[in-house]
Amino acid sequence: MNFIFGTRGTSASPIHTGQSCPACGKEDSILMMPYQRYFHLLQIPLFPTTKHFIPVCCSCETSFTIQQFPVTDEIRNRFRTPRWIFIMPSVLALLVIFIFVWVVVNAISGEIDIKDKVENPQVGDVYYVRYDKNEYSLMKVASFTVDSIYFYLSPGRAEDRGLDMLPGVDVYDTILKKGFSKNELKYNSVKEVVILKIER
Repeated sequence: MNFIFGTRGTSASPIHTGQSCPACGKEDSILMMPYQRYFHLLQIPLFPTTKHFIPVCCSCETSFTIQQFPVTDEIRNRFRTPRWIFIMPSVLALLVIFIFVWVVVNAISGEIDIKDKVENPQVGDVYYVRYDKNEYSLMKVASFTVDSIYFYLSPGRAEDRGLDMLPGVDVYDTILKKGFSKNELKYNSVKEVVILKIER
């Protein structure tokens, strides 16, 4: 299970403390061996967790406890979390930002496209619309005036599954026409109808 997710550790370069070894007596031989723990998913580091220090003599290789050689603030500050541990969180953050920007840009460009096509309609334009209660249907431009657009309505409606799943949804009732003002359509303020997109 630890292979899929869990914590792992990595070591860094030893830090000289300037202290003598009580075991062999050699001066300036105590090193602090820093270890950084991090949480991983599929062996990919996600974020750092805790730091550990192990005092070791570089002469006799005896290990000591932190109680014997406490870690000073100076030593703690000299050990920085390895930068590569932050690569995946940085990539994920950039991905989230990219997706957010992409969604916003698409929403804005979609609104601009709808307003432009409502302002300059063409006979045959197909409006993808959503009614209340998540029902979807189509309307086709039959004719237009300076300030209004008249549509042939599709008698079929689809629920949640999408318009492509409903057979015959692109068949229009050419007898029944419905008209809306361009202002209503441009600002998506038609009661109980939301324009999703317009195909030309």
